[in-house]
Amino acid sequence: MLLTPVILWSQTDGGVMLVVDLPEVSGVEVGCVDGRFSFFGKSRGKEYGIEFELYGNIEKLHYNVHERNVKIVLDKKEQNFWQSLVKDKNLYKNSIKIDWDNWNDEDEDDEQESDFDLSQMMRNMDMENFSGDKGDEANEPEEHNVPGGECCFRAL
Repeated sequence: MLLTPVILWSQTDGGVMLVVDLPEVSGVEVGCVDGRFSFFGKSRGKEYGIEFELYGNIEKLHYNVHERNVKIVLDKKEQNFWQSLVKDKNLYKNSIKIDWDNWNDEDEDDEQESDFDLSQMMRNMDMENFSGDKGDEANEPEEHNVPGGECCFRAL
């Protein structure tokens, strides 16, 4: 049985950051084709997956598999704020939550610089000690760049 993971999301006008809260995840597949985002992974013997239409369009996505979660960055095509991560706001209400620690209001973006910096977050992702598999490459970063609209993913 496929379970739905908890996803925390935050944004700036140029990008969206997702944190999929799954410890010791393996077999990660992340994609976005024609505006439909999908995630699949296994954690502690259980399979997790989610698929939904994004509120806006993205150019590409990047993701890193960490020991406690998977961090995903979506680069927006247009620099604007999304009202929601999911086009249908009623979909996955209990599974997709705002990451208040990194949230940046649209009004605040004009007044002050956000703590959430996509480029800084990507640099930090490379510096952190994490692993997907526990093999010989346990301390090697596992960064993935996926162009928007060109990724294949597992059908849920």
